[in-house]
Amino acid sequence: MRFFLALLLSIAIAQASIFSDGIKAYQNKDYEQAFQLFKRALNNQSSIQANYFLGLMYLRGWGTQKNLSMAQRHLSLASAIGNARAKCLLAETYLQQDQKQKARSILSDKALQNVFECGEVKEKYKLQ
Repeated sequence: MRFFLALLLSIAIAQASIFSDGIKAYQNKDYEQAFQLFKRALNNQSSIQANYFLGLMYLRGWGTQKNLSMAQRHLSLASAIGNARAKCLLAETYLQQDQKQKARSILSDKALQNVFECGEVKEKYKLQ
């Protein structure tokens, strides 16, 4: 029984390090490596927060081809677990598809008022 618990713990630690390695690669602007690591982390269910980074990377085309549909998918999942930054970037995907009403609906949320990414999106699309 102890062996089984130790094995499960070591697997969990290894999986968590995949996400951590993705963060390091992202911070070093090694976007292709970061993208692959975040995909692995998500596939292994070791980090649901990988959805935020994958959405961001699909939105910007960092480490992968720009793909608004995939960006929306991942950012929606991250938003559903309460990631405020993901909500702001989700609004940006709508703006890029000329769906201003959807974007404004998200960006008008008072809970997002002080989120840096929302301010950036509002400024970029002149929604202030």
